[in-house]
Amino acid sequence: MAALFPRPLARGRRRGARGGWSLFFSNSDRDDAQERRNLDMFEAHRVQGIVIYPLGDVVPRLEGLADRGIRSVVVGPIRQSSKVASVLFDDRGGGRLAGEHLLDLGRRRLLFLGNPAVSQSNDRLAGLREAVSGSDTSLSIIDVSHLAIEDGLRAGEQIIAMPVTERPDAVFAANDMVALGVLTQLLRHGIRVPEEIALIGFDDVAQAHQGVVPLTSVRQPGYEIGRAAGAALLQQLADPTAPPPATTPFPAELIVRESTVGR
Repeated sequence: MAALFPRPLARGRRRGARGGWSLFFSNSDRDDAQERRNLDMFEAHRVQGIVIYPLGDVVPRLEGLADRGIRSVVVGPIRQSSKVASVLFDDRGGGRLAGEHLLDLGRRRLLFLGNPAVSQSNDRLAGLREAVSGSDTSLSIIDVSHLAIEDGLRAGEQIIAMPVTERPDAVFAANDMVALGVLTQLLRHGIRVPEEIALIGFDDVAQAHQGVVPLTSVRQPGYEIGRAAGAALLQQLADPTAPPPATTPFPAELIVRESTVGR
């Protein structure tokens, strides 16, 4: 989450590159209560605008802030609002790409790891379902709580505990951190990736290509998305009476590495 101030701030905040804005950054650490506290803090400081990658439905709160002159941009899908802008990424398309790749590799026992409380996770699962619909593929799901590497480690333990004949031959995780946790656990127990279990993550974080087995991942163009969100916010601040600008969803791209195709 980031907020714009109209003048330089105290030490520790960043000065915006253009227009004399100062930026204030905060991290909810995947905690709904912390996210609410961050919004409270920004409102108390009378920021001019907010860019947020939310955990849940923050639109009612952001609409209330808009009524008090604080404009905002949500990175990710939101329900329609005349007061809140959004910058979208094709999460469903990314899930579809992952599923099609696994089917092309002949994988037929798929496992999805995600958090049903996170809309992006649900969209990625929906895309995966679209890809395998009508095929002779089984799809099972394990819910993970915080989409962190620890969740991946725990999910990896669950996979290892399954009878060999019932284990998935491919795992698609809702983000790279969960996938990297699974990868660590599988390798610790001598399970070969991708020979026995193929593995795909999402986001294409820096660590994805740095491991012992580089991770296949759906890439999000983070820089471009951030730039678009900043532009959408500045556009609203330049003309507060105009409706929130419409943006075109950024397309997904599958980056294939050794966790699905081997060496």
